[in-house]
Amino acid sequence: MCPGHVHDSSLRSAGAVFYLTEDARFIIKTVSKKESKFLRRMLPNYYAHVLSSDQTLLPHFYGLVRITTALGRNIRLVVMNNLRPEDLPVHEKFDLKGSTLGRYATAAEKRSTNVTLKDLDWRHELAVPGAFQEPSRNLPGTF
Repeated sequence: MCPGHVHDSSLRSAGAVFYLTEDARFIIKTVSKKESKFLRRMLPNYYAHVLSSDQTLLPHFYGLVRITTALGRNIRLVVMNNLRPEDLPVHEKFDLKGSTLGRYATAAEKRSTNVTLKDLDWRHELAVPGAFQEPSRNLPGTF
């Protein structure tokens, strides 16, 4: 990481801090103790999936570290690849949690040029016209 390019504020999420390496190939994200435990618990299945799916769009995790400061505070960091090509601008971003409870961006958030939309905003943006929602009657296993 180089001075002046320490973090990308467009990557902030729920109190986490994201750092982008100088070459933009890697992201270093702070994670909570709970997130760290979750990552360690899912590691065997995640690893098997990534090995068997060369076309996966899941991030590749390269490391999970805990740093203990001189004052005894634990800082947990995960190192992963950056899936976003540096030369493509971000015109919309979403924080997808897989829930619908309270998952619209507020009107105030939507007025911001740096808005992070949520699950139900995604669903709304990708609404498919009714004609395309009809199940196919010709394919086995469709309803």
